[in-house]
Amino acid sequence: MLSCKKVLKCALLVLAYCIYADGTFVHYANCGSKAKVIWVQVDPCDDPYDCSLMKGGSVTFTVQLISDNAIKNLSSAAYVKLARLPHQVKLPVFGACENAGSTCNVQAGSAVTYRTQFLISKRLPKIDVTFRFLLFDQNQEMLVCVRLIAHIDEPISSTNNSTLEMAPSGQPREVVVAIAVCSICIVVLVALAVYFAYKKIKQRRKCEGQYWPAYEEEKNCGQNLPPLPPPAIEGLI
Repeated sequence: MLSCKKVLKCALLVLAYCIYADGTFVHYANCGSKAKVIWVQVDPCDDPYDCSLMKGGSVTFTVQLISDNAIKNLSSAAYVKLARLPHQVKLPVFGACENAGSTCNVQAGSAVTYRTQFLISKRLPKIDVTFRFLLFDQNQEMLVCVRLIAHIDEPISSTNNSTLEMAPSGQPREVVVAIAVCSICIVVLVALAVYFAYKKIKQRRKCEGQYWPAYEEEKNCGQNLPPLPPPAIEGLI
């Protein structure tokens, strides 16, 4: 039988998993950033450790950083290196400083979030790749250099009638089902935790009483109580 603490721990783990499962923050390697990189996000991404980059698709790359110097201008570049091949392919990147708004006029030491897009060429083969993103300031100093593991994949073809079923809320039905299952698991685990806590409190109150049947002594209280005297019966001589 699970204890109350174990049930609560399981509930917290399930809740943490459900919150994290829908995120797109990815694991990255720092390859020489001058600025402090806070986090990196890729959208769409199905695996934080190995994103699927679809041929002909658009990928949104977001990075939050803190620079020691003021930022007045930004430029970016993105590359992919195919597995087992020495050369790398430059990706067309959209959204430089002219599309970043206030991102290109920040004070030193301020946190700034930079977002850009790039296209995945249809000519790339279906293969594992290493993605590298660079961000430069107005002096061509390399503020950000991060490296991600990904793989090129084929998009879902419309010719095979493979469509993504949507729920009434506009979310993919698989996502709605996963959220519902996680919610049910959390409710069940919390209910079990409350039940075990109530049972333990009730047991402790019983053990503090005066009378306890002999067959329940060791099972519940762990005490060896002396046998009780027979009850007095009025009218007997």
